[in-house]
Amino acid sequence: MVRTDDEPALRAALADLTVGQPDLPVDRVAGVRRRHARRRQLQAAAAAGAMAIAALGVIAVSGVFHGARSTQSLNRPVPSWALPWDDHRDGSVPQPILAGAVSHWVADQLAKAPLPPNQPITMRPVVWYLGTRIPGTDHVVAVFEATGLHAGALALTKGPRLVVAHAAWSDVTHSSVRGGYAWSYVDVAAPSPGYAGVIGGYAPAGNADGGFDNVAWLLTSPKARDASWTVETAGGRTLSGDVPLDHGYASVDVGQVMSRVRINALATGPEGQSVPFHGWLGVPGAPGREVPTLVSAGSLVGVPQGRLTLGESSSQGSSVYVDGDANAPAGRPTTVYARCYSADDARSIRVTVDGDITRIGRSGVRVVCDGQQHVLPGNPTGDPTARTGAVGHSVGVRASNLTAWTVAVVIHA
Repeated sequence: MVRTDDEPALRAALADLTVGQPDLPVDRVAGVRRRHARRRQLQAAAAAGAMAIAALGVIAVSGVFHGARSTQSLNRPVPSWALPWDDHRDGSVPQPILAGAVSHWVADQLAKAPLPPNQPITMRPVVWYLGTRIPGTDHVVAVFEATGLHAGALALTKGPRLVVAHAAWSDVTHSSVRGGYAWSYVDVAAPSPGYAGVIGGYAPAGNADGGFDNVAWLLTSPKARDASWTVETAGGRTLSGDVPLDHGYASVDVGQVMSRVRINALATGPEGQSVPFHGWLGVPGAPGREVPTLVSAGSLVGVPQGRLTLGESSSQGSSVYVDGDANAPAGRPTTVYARCYSADDARSIRVTVDGDITRIGRSGVRVVCDGQQHVLPGNPTGDPTARTGAVGHSVGVRASNLTAWTVAVVIHA
């Protein structure tokens, strides 16, 4: 690749980052810097609770399988630093849109580095593993490996990087920049070429109950014929399945869940022999970054209703919500009504009124995540106008990404 520092050549160089396909140029880096902090969070919050299931048990299912047609032949040649896996770009996402994911990832790396202007940009061609719309969802997933990114003489990558990019189809298909700025990323050091595990994640799918199902997707070696998995569903039931793999790829609707999907085994032998795996579905090196949309923690009971009640809110992970209708002086006592459960090792959440979510720490009210409703004294109200200039009161919840909660706060007159 010819190194030159004029802008037209820079754009042409970035347009060649993916093999054989036209990429979106990375331009207006200053604009990228401004947009960098506003990338959308695509993981939908847990919605209203599912119907309670009283009986416990184990359900065995085969799952709904959706394969992807590889665009390259099996056992395609890949660089020595890359995973020897297949290319599952199935045509459901046009290549210019996928190229936008690469270009925006490159722009992110440039934005993080203190660079003088007009540096020549070079990078080896990326290796593609997946580019598809997840069936039954408004979700696009792209998976690729990249290495050798340089700005002038400065190396911006240390070894190969595995990039899992997510976007909403409705964002990337209508964007004037082909969705380049609609992507969010999990970016980790790539596993070794001999990695025998899985790469996967989740896409939320609305259901008839008004909540969210989860479509799990899984990518692995083309040697694997199927994968067995388990997940805890609404009501504490255990759902298990065995999904066939199309040259190492599958997606399956696992429904409304209260845990991550656990991969138990991969069938890789010539006669279908299974090799134990025992790992959560996700991205190697980034545990907890790929999370399902959890079933709601459930509604609260006995919450007094009135103008000083900060209404019931259900979500997942840390959040702040504001009730602009409630208005009380600083120093009023409060009561917190809450219930929560965790799909990871978190045992509690912290709730604060009119506080700084980044500084809740031990100052917030601790609520044990045992699935039961708790009623606890909260911290006194603050003066929201002094902090934000707005009327009303805020409730901040500090929780792990794998913790679902429902909270309401009553301010006492």
